Amino acid sequence: MKRNLLKFLPFLIGTALILSSCGGDSDNEEEKPVDETKPVIETPAVPTADEVFMTASKVAYKGTFTDDTELKSVVFTLSSLKSATGVEDDPWETQTQTVELSGTSDEVDQEIFGVIPDNIYTGDSGYQLSVVCEDAAGNKSAATNIKILLR
Repeated sequence: MKRNLLKFLPFLIGTALILSSCGGDSDNEEEKPVDETKPVIETPAVPTADEVFMTASKVAYKGTFTDDTELKSVVFTLSSLKSATGVEDDPWETQTQTVELSGTSDEVDQEIFGVIPDNIYTGDSGYQLSVVCEDAAGNKSAATNIKILLR
C-alpha cells in the first residue's frame, strides 16, 4: 500500500500546487473607482448666442472641456430651426462633427462644418448648435444649445 501511495504522491502534490496558483491575486489588486462624474463644457468664447454668420464663411468654435479623469470626444451638431415660414430656400442640412479630446482639460479652437453654403435658408429662425462632450468612462454632458443666425 505504501508503494501505491508513493506513486500518487507526486500527482497529489502537483494538483495541490496547480489549484493553489489558480486563485489569482484579487485580494492584492485595488479596485478602480467607477467614474460617474460628467465632463464639464465651459461656455464657449465663440460662437456666442445669436451670433450672425455670413453665407460662404465658416463657423468657428472656441471652448474648453474638462473632466476629473479623462476626456474622450466632443460632438458638434448643427440643426435648422426653420419652421413653416413659407420661404422656399432649403435649410442647411444637419451637420455633425466629432473632435477627439485627451487629458483632463482640452480646448477646441477650430472651424467646424466647413464653408456655409450660399444657397440656403438665412431667415431669423436660424440654426442651433448642440455640443455633447463624452469622457473615457462614457459619461456625457450637453451644452446649452446655441442659436446661430445666417445672413
